[in-house]
Amino acid sequence: MTKKNSAYLYGEKCSRLLELRETPEFREIIPSIYPIDTSMVDEFMKNSSYDSFDFQELVSKFIEYYEERKEKLIESVKTVCGNTPWIIRSSGDEDGELNINAGGYDSIVCNTKDEFLITLAKVIFSGYKTNAIKQMKLANNENYIQPKPIPVFVQPLIQQIDKGIVKDNEVPYLNKEQRLYLKKQIINLHELLNMDNLDCEWVIESDATIISVTSFTIRKNNKIFGQISFGFNLFSTQLVDKSPNSTLYWIAEDDFTIWNGQYFVEIELKKLHLVQARACKDFNILTKVSTLSKNTIENLNELGWKKVDALDTIIAGKDIKIGSFIKAKSLNLAWGIYLSLSEKQRKNISAVFVEVGSRNEHAGIMFASTGISVLRMDTNNIPLYCDSVVIDPVNLECYFSNNKENITQLDTLEFDSIVLPKDCFMLFDKQDYTDTFFEDIINDGVLKDIDSIPIKIKDLSVLLRIKDIPDKKKKEIIYKSMFPKKSATIRTNSECYSHTILGRIYSLIMRKNSLYEYNLNIIKSSSLPKESKDYLKSEYLTVNTNISGSVFEKLQEKCPENLLKILSLKDIEINGELLLLEENFDYISEENITSILKHACRIIDEYNDTELVLKLLSSAIYLKNRFELLPVYSIEEKEEVYSKFKNIISIANDDFIKKLYVVLKDGVLVISQEIILLFESINNPEYLDSYVKFLSSYFKFNEIISKYDQIIAFTNKINSVFKKISSLFKENSNLGDIIGNLYNIIIEAYDSIGKEILLILLENENEENYNLYLDLLNNWIDFLSIYSNNTKILSNFKKWIEIKKNLLGSYEDYFLEDVHWKIYIDDAVKDDVENLKLKNPHQLHNVLHQWSLSLTPEVNTKHIPQNIKIMLDFVNSFGEQDKKLLRFQRDLFEIEPAKCTHKAGIIFKSEAIYIEHNEMPETPDNKIVRLLFFETFINKFNDWFPDYNFSCHYEKIVGTWTLFITILPIKNDKLTSEDFIKILHIFIFLFDSSSDYAHWPNDIASDATERFTEPEWKKIFEKLIEYRVSFDSSEQYVDSKLYALSTVFTQLTKTKELENLFLDGYKHGRQYCMNLITQQESSLINNNNLENWITTYNKANNMSLLISSIWPEETLDFLLKIKDLEIVSDLVARNLFKRKDLYKKIIGIIETTNDESTFKFVLELVLHHAPNLVLNLNERLDGIVDYLLENPKKFKRAKELILYKYASSLDDDKVKKVIDDLDRVPYGLDETQENILLKLNSNKKRFDIKMAISNVK
Repeated sequence: MTKKNSAYLYGEKCSRLLELRETPEFREIIPSIYPIDTSMVDEFMKNSSYDSFDFQELVSKFIEYYEERKEKLIESVKTVCGNTPWIIRSSGDEDGELNINAGGYDSIVCNTKDEFLITLAKVIFSGYKTNAIKQMKLANNENYIQPKPIPVFVQPLIQQIDKGIVKDNEVPYLNKEQRLYLKKQIINLHELLNMDNLDCEWVIESDATIISVTSFTIRKNNKIFGQISFGFNLFSTQLVDKSPNSTLYWIAEDDFTIWNGQYFVEIELKKLHLVQARACKDFNILTKVSTLSKNTIENLNELGWKKVDALDTIIAGKDIKIGSFIKAKSLNLAWGIYLSLSEKQRKNISAVFVEVGSRNEHAGIMFASTGISVLRMDTNNIPLYCDSVVIDPVNLECYFSNNKENITQLDTLEFDSIVLPKDCFMLFDKQDYTDTFFEDIINDGVLKDIDSIPIKIKDLSVLLRIKDIPDKKKKEIIYKSMFPKKSATIRTNSECYSHTILGRIYSLIMRKNSLYEYNLNIIKSSSLPKESKDYLKSEYLTVNTNISGSVFEKLQEKCPENLLKILSLKDIEINGELLLLEENFDYISEENITSILKHACRIIDEYNDTELVLKLLSSAIYLKNRFELLPVYSIEEKEEVYSKFKNIISIANDDFIKKLYVVLKDGVLVISQEIILLFESINNPEYLDSYVKFLSSYFKFNEIISKYDQIIAFTNKINSVFKKISSLFKENSNLGDIIGNLYNIIIEAYDSIGKEILLILLENENEENYNLYLDLLNNWIDFLSIYSNNTKILSNFKKWIEIKKNLLGSYEDYFLEDVHWKIYIDDAVKDDVENLKLKNPHQLHNVLHQWSLSLTPEVNTKHIPQNIKIMLDFVNSFGEQDKKLLRFQRDLFEIEPAKCTHKAGIIFKSEAIYIEHNEMPETPDNKIVRLLFFETFINKFNDWFPDYNFSCHYEKIVGTWTLFITILPIKNDKLTSEDFIKILHIFIFLFDSSSDYAHWPNDIASDATERFTEPEWKKIFEKLIEYRVSFDSSEQYVDSKLYALSTVFTQLTKTKELENLFLDGYKHGRQYCMNLITQQESSLINNNNLENWITTYNKANNMSLLISSIWPEETLDFLLKIKDLEIVSDLVARNLFKRKDLYKKIIGIIETTNDESTFKFVLELVLHHAPNLVLNLNERLDGIVDYLLENPKKFKRAKELILYKYASSLDDDKVKKVIDDLDRVPYGLDETQENILLKLNSNKKRFDIKMAISNVK
């Protein structure tokens, strides 16, 4: 058979391997191959007359067609490949020299003969899967017509029978001899295939376990350059997010090698297998890179672009541009997102940010072909609400903004460079660099001149001579090669040692010199980085535990016996954790650390398991870190958590400790809740098992945004897992809050995934995206069925989705309407599906989100940190509706702010606070004046509150104007609970005081930036904020718009008259303001012009607010002097009596005054504006009720409050008289009050006192 015919029948990949297997060099290296002739597929396609492109249907039809002949085929495969397991590999267009389609088709393991036919079919038709079609279209552009079956071949699955122990964070290391052997095979491949650029996949059988290898190499001037990645277990270099990799770089002559990786394991190479060899079009060791000019960076900073440092450059793109970006946990997930975008969206992508990824994996190959830069960073550090980015891949600087229009030109500098990851180094193993090599660097156990080391070591000298590596990068490499740290180690069968220069040298000094204390002091006093000192101390302790007292001063003093027992394990990682406990001794406390070490020793006695001891000590450190992740806990609350932790570890078995480690390391809940869960799991381990399973499902669920063909399956899975955990946890009252928090976490995931799909749908409106959106909403409804028993609502929404399934293109838009979500719920309860007023799927999405939040169970406040309780109480101290803690999880919490918005949320994280404020849907573009003024004042906050950086932007998203605000710390790296509270005070005042902006045109704000510039405004606003902090209407349910506070920001920005009045009042002082207020009494009495009366009333009301804010105690004295001014005294009291910091003084006047008129004046104002002050005085309650009954038809709110809250404290006779005096009767606060009201009420109308305000939505 000719090479051309072979390629046609079996595909390029299979044909190439068959050809290589005929050569003596690769006969033993390439595993057996059984090619599947394409005629088999051709026969099926021809005879079945089946022209569907549905993957699942094709697979099932193929199985049905060949069912009777499968045994003969299986026997033929078995003859060549031996017994199962086998791997069925694709051999499609992905391997063409001109075509780049890495990972476009599947290769799948076949474990048994029964799986053979379905596995074969899945590989043959893998090009029909959604992502494969998208990738083929992207790779082939106009040449792609439709999917087609692909050639495949079968090989024995390379397995390892005897496996060594490899930890999850470890990576393979090949010594020089093994590297040269691998290089020899690569050189042979270049020669036999006559290709200068190669992409190869290999498998190594080792003494540890199977190793996956991917090599990208270039043949240039008869020398080989390139990069080779290694990972434990099959496919680990194609899926880096599943297993860490090590990478070596050949960038100079001979075996000069740069490495990237951590926690190396030196392996013994038993056998090498080649499983793929193909052209590598887009790989080059020398790359043209761009960096931002100094002027551009200055310009970006001046324009407020937020700088975030990346950790690494995975792929340096072709150029630098302003554009949008993709962020994802892994590169593989990011590629899925990229495929889902429209062509227009893809063209606008300028960067991709991931936490895990490699240039060598399939997604890396594909991204390299696009020319887009890919950087590694903690994606949590990307500022929320930013949609544009400019990156400098050389300096790892990323600038984010929400306004790409404010910069139009980027000046860049271009040059050729070898692009290497940030954490690169030369690795000095003990085979190539023996102890003897370092002997001349040390003298009598003392290190000589450190600066001369690079000159003495050949590899460092070679590095310095490579011209295409920037000097800055060379210094980084030398630094990483010199200084030890705990992850810069090589583990062998007999030891674990540092592969750094100084690590090797200090280790040699330690082991050769008996002056242990002397050498320890050298380490302590040296200029080594802290992580290097800690590593060396840890290693030193494996040599001699007698120096423990010099290293662990506090641990040695408080628990010497347990410390020495743990040190006797001579484990360098355990020693490192002990150092962290010593360092955090005061934070964690003596009692807690003593207990932790005691139970570590119990584990040694019971299990003799070093890894288990390490997990326990690491768990203690993770616990400490979790408190810092969300800084809201008091000292007492932390101690309560530690107390439970001690109880848990005192009786935990080996399996429990392993799961404890997972929860404290990766849990999604707040630490206080997870400790309760762990504590309750002592007696019922099923709780812990179910939560660990939930974590596994949730992490997969949270990543499905890029896997569009798997979204429905994953959402079904998370629904099922949550249903089980919810049912289980309901049995335990202490776990109720956990169900609510897990519920909220899933709801937010549904909402964010839905938004992503909606945005993609708006850009690329096709049946696939449309039906996917509807399917997600359908599964969301299924999730809500776990929490809601209202089957009619659920059923009608599901029917609505079914009706809309094939109506793509029938909507005018996907905008929301200015209709409260409860209206749609009421429709779904009352009417059939045909009468639902929903006009598009986005409206249903919004209803589901709001309804979901309303179904969230009330959080048990005993499990909430006191600081968050304070914040919630503050938010709920003004307005009609109780606001919820929307989310409370591992590293954030979200509070729903008060009134005046369609939707809003404040997210608190230690690194930043993020606020989202939505105007009502359908707010016209020319009437978003509130947002314009908010933007102006938020910019002013940077001067008024200099400890923080405030930034904001607003945009119209699917028809709704939305303001996004970000607050970052300036004074410190992280925000504290005090910062959280201060920021909350500022913005709750802003939101609470900005009612009634509706229908104002934008031109009112045309001069906003020029106003409120006087320095006095800073102090005025501080006092207004203090007033809001002291304001409390939580026990009196009055329309909040009656208070000047609700509109003061609105009125100040709307009317320059009030602006001038406040400024003049502050400048002239309180007497000026008080005189101005008293002057309004006659105008209010005698003014017959309604418009003028309202103007005068607002003036008096707002000035009363001003004096109550700035001079509260003096205003109380002033109030007593204007008893005869009926209207203005009532306005002053209305504003003043809500200050809870004056409650004691107000009550003091009532209790101590001897003046009857003063007593009556103050008491009646209190009963009118703050009745809770006197009703809370139990000893006076009867007298107060008697007073109220003497005044029929007056003080209605005070009487309603008595029935609602105090009915059980009164005689039935008095309660009945109060009921008779009212037109309606509130429901009681609790069962006790309600039973009394039910007994005594004579058919009067009932109402919910909290919902009795006309403007409650």
